[in-house]
Amino acid sequence: MLGRRPRWPAALPLLFCLIGGAASGCAARKAQAPEPGEAAAAGQDAGRTPPLVSIGVKYSGTEDYLKSIRVVKYTSATLLRTRRVSATERASVVRFHGGVPVWTVRAELGLLSRMPGLNYRKKLSPSSLVYGQLPEHFVQVVPEKGPPEPLKAGRYYVFAVKRASGAANLEAVKIDPDGGVEGYTADPRAGTSYELCCNVRPEFVSDGESPLRADR
Repeated sequence: MLGRRPRWPAALPLLFCLIGGAASGCAARKAQAPEPGEAAAAGQDAGRTPPLVSIGVKYSGTEDYLKSIRVVKYTSATLLRTRRVSATERASVVRFHGGVPVWTVRAELGLLSRMPGLNYRKKLSPSSLVYGQLPEHFVQVVPEKGPPEPLKAGRYYVFAVKRASGAANLEAVKIDPDGGVEGYTADPRAGTSYELCCNVRPEFVSDGESPLRADR
């Protein structure tokens, strides 16, 4: 899980993992970066392979299932303000710039999903899925054809996961130049602004601006 749990009722955390090569594994804040030359290293160089990110999903019961996942790419981010949520933690409101949907998938529901005894909803409850790899019993909405673009170093992505129970999770992540994945749970604010929790590193914000307001 990246960061802390959001404030939505009954929401369950996501778990992001960087997979491939020696960098396999998950992290609470930032995935371990691969050694130079590893297949999982991120970067703009043509000779490098973009990172693969696995998203772990948990469910609230046997009737719950994954309804959809949507990923939006942003080019930059501005820190607007921070506030203290505990003696050791601060939440930050960050505005992301750009906003292009790069991948959307949804559960393929039909007559079979409503018939008892077929346990069809269990098939719609993957424990994890990899960005860009369409799981069985799901349909891809964005893009209409072919796989989505690879995750790019220096870009931000907001992952929105919704379940049939109504629970939702949002995570804002940044792909670092070294191939690491840094992210925080995101609580939507106005427009493309989100409150990220907690203790967002200064390096996470791309433009280097100071916060407009720091709440004590």
